[in-house]
Amino acid sequence: MKICFIFSNIHLKNITAQPKIAYSIAIECTNQGNEVYIISNRPKNLEINNYKYRNIKYLFLNGIGEFNTYFLNTLKIINYIVRNRIEVIFVQGYLLMLFIWPIARILNKPLYCSICEILEAVSSKYSRFIIFCLTGSALTCKLKFIERHA
Repeated sequence: MKICFIFSNIHLKNITAQPKIAYSIAIECTNQGNEVYIISNRPKNLEINNYKYRNIKYLFLNGIGEFNTYFLNTLKIINYIVRNRIEVIFVQGYLLMLFIWPIARILNKPLYCSICEILEAVSSKYSRFIIFCLTGSALTCKLKFIERHA
């Protein structure tokens, strides 16, 4: 199975929990024989050469700001998913889930997500949309949860 993991700040995977959780799940998926693709952002001046684990394929987006980085590279992300014939999309976090949800819906791809934040930390206008995305599984191209502890 071809699985695409989309999460922020892969360069901080040894420091913060959210990228570490997603990266750990990606490694576990490769150990189970799946083809794994990772899309993540990184600072422009950071050269990432030490990300070689089995046959994981990477797409690094230059930029630190999560929304701007992913929004400005929307076509690149869609092209990467279509070109590599990704079967499943895995997203880490609320903000990326809100951004990737319409893309997964348009491409008719199952969307899995892992969420570490609490809903109270998000403003009320976003929380309504988050709840819609998380509860309308028939409408949201089979959105499911994966519980995983780092």
